Parts: sequence; C-alpha cells; structure tokens
Amino acid sequence: MNILFLQRSIAGFGGVMVVTNTLAKKMIEEGHHVSQVVFLQPNEYAISQMDKRIHQYVIGSLNFSSENIKSFKKVLVKEKVDIIINQWGLNLQMGRLLKKGIKGTGIKVISVYHNQPDKNGRIVNIENQLKCDISKAKRAVKLIELLAFKIITSYSFRYIYRISDLFMVLSDRFIPIFKKVSWMNNPKKLISQTNPLTIDNKEFVYDFNKKKMQIIYVGRLDETQKCVSRILAIWRELCGVLPNWNLKLVGDGPDRKLYEQYIDKNGLKNISIEGFCNPLEYYKESSILLLTSNFEGFPLVLAEAMSFGVIPIVYGSYEAIYDIIDDNNGFIIRAQNEDELRSEFIDHILLLAHNKVLRQEMALHAIEQAMNYSIDYVYKKWNYYFNVLFKKK
Repeated sequence: MNILFLQRSIAGFGGVMVVTNTLAKKMIEEGHHVSQVVFLQPNEYAISQMDKRIHQYVIGSLNFSSENIKSFKKVLVKEKVDIIINQWGLNLQMGRLLKKGIKGTGIKVISVYHNQPDKNGRIVNIENQLKCDISKAKRAVKLIELLAFKIITSYSFRYIYRISDLFMVLSDRFIPIFKKVSWMNNPKKLISQTNPLTIDNKEFVYDFNKKKMQIIYVGRLDETQKCVSRILAIWRELCGVLPNWNLKLVGDGPDRKLYEQYIDKNGLKNISIEGFCNPLEYYKESSILLLTSNFEGFPLVLAEAMSFGVIPIVYGSYEAIYDIIDDNNGFIIRAQNEDELRSEFIDHILLLAHNKVLRQEMALHAIEQAMNYSIDYVYKKWNYYFNVLFKKK
C-alpha cells in the first residue's frame, strides 16, 4: 500500500514529526511504501533525523493556490498514493488543498488531531488573559474573540471531518469532547488511537542504582502550552530543600530567555537548560519527570520516560493523562489554582525524593504501563483501520 503523510513542517523535529517518522519506519518494515509532503523547508537537522526511505516533498508556503494544488496532485500521481494521513487535523487551508487534490482519485484520508479537541494555543492564550485583572471593555473584547475562535475551531473540525474517511483523536476520552466542540452528535467516522513510543528501549534494563537524584522536564520551552514557569516556581522552593537533587530542562523554544532570566533573578541552584537534544540518556539516568502543561493530546515524553523507569508527576489538565497514569506508576495533580498546584507538586516530589523503596516500586510499574504504547502494538490498530478503509478482513 502507498501511504503519504501530510503535515505543515518537519522543521525542529517536534512531537508530531517524531511520531510520523516512527510510524513511517514501521509501515515501511511491514511492506508499505511511504512518502511525505510538507509546506515549509525543513532544516538540516530535521532532514538528518527522517528515515531516508521516506520520499520527501516540499511544496512551499501553505496556501490554496493553483500552483500548490498542481504540485500536490503531481506527488499523488507519482507516488500512486492509496492513503493520506493528514497530521494537521484542524487547518482549513490544508483541508481545502487536500479536498481539491484528491477529487476523483479514490484516495482515502485519515485526519489526526494531536491535542485535546477543546484546546489550542489561541483559545488558551485568551483564557489566560481573561484570568488577569483587565478592564470591563477589554474583557468584553476578549470574550468576543474567544467565542469567535471557538466557532472557527468548530467549523474547521467539521470541514476536515467531512473530507476525511476517518478522523482520529488520541484517546477515547477525547471523543465526547470532539462531539461537543464540533457540534456533531453522531460522528460515525470518529476513531481513537494513541501515539506510539518513539524511542526504542528494548535493550534497556532497569537498575535502580544507576538512577541519579535527578528530575527532568523534556519538551518545548513554551509558556502558552507547556507553562514551564510552573516548574521553575516549584524548583525555587525545592532547590534549597533538596541540595543533592538537580533539575534539567531538556528542550528549547520561544520562551527560553524568559526562563533563563527567571533562573538568574531568583538564584536557582542545581538547575540547567540542556537545549534541544536526544533525551535518551536523560531518561536512562533520571528518577522523576515533571509536566505542567495547560493542554496536551498524547505527550510523547510521558510514555517514553515511563518506559525507562522515570516516575511522572503531571498536571491533570487534559483527559488523556488518565489513560496513562494511575496511583501505582505516577501522580496526577488535580489542583484548582496555582498555589494548590505548586504545593501538591512539591509534596509529591518530596515524597519520592525521601522514599527509595517507593521510587523503585513505581518505576517498575511505569515501565510495565509504557509497554501498552509500543510501536508493534500501535501499528496493529493502524493496519486494522487500513483494512477497514479497503474493506479487507
């Protein structure tokens, strides 16, 4: 079968790109032919990370132009595409181009949305502004903007859903949310499928004695979604209490300078920003993972870290987290305000830091849970959907 992944860009090689690469490699191993179309020129690092067996095409800027439609159709013909996996399941421009490109071809489309359906950067930004002390006039404007973005989001979901043969969200818990956001009562083409582990841990053998007194955050240094300032505020209170522990922020992003300034201003100790790099060695040696995101779909770092015996402490701001973490393998913080959130994170970090037996027990349970997200397991479900689309048994 000839499969084409469609996404905005592979520049920076973020979560969706890593998932795409992992799925594509597995599909190639299973005998499929895989290609990919992106709309922004990838950087050299991103190109170096992609499997060389994936045929890459860069169309240019994402717009609904006759030139882009023509270029897209040429790729579909050249690659003899059977299925398109649209990894940007909300963008209208992508949807319009996709609809025009496949018209009359019989090509099947699976669109994927990689966040919780009722959350995206624009909506969260406005919600955060509404929490601030602003004038009545400005609040009214922001409420109108929020309503407008929610209406646009709903329309976009319905549009992409209509032009797709299947529409995928990353958790069963997202299905009722999608129905509510999209204003669709019975979306029969809606399915759920988790992302796979993207780092191979088959050779990893857990050894508690090799684990350091080390806490990590792995991800984009971004305040709107990831809200890394919460982790810094937590560490501000802990770095003096846990002098033998350290915190490493593994990643880079638009708000790195903001976080560096906070670290310097508050004199935080035993903390470092490691930049964008392969997190494998950090997973192997770390004991605790912190995630404080305002919203997520299926955070890759979570299952990956757990597969190496790193115990997660996570803000429960998105429904999929409850599929992954239970009381045996990690902690979900359900605080209602920032003070409670910070306090509960601190309490759970101290609990683990002061109890070696508990750390070892929870680490082993985390490894066991993470196996539910192996690429072999996840691919079987993808293959099932392929067969459904082509009515195979």
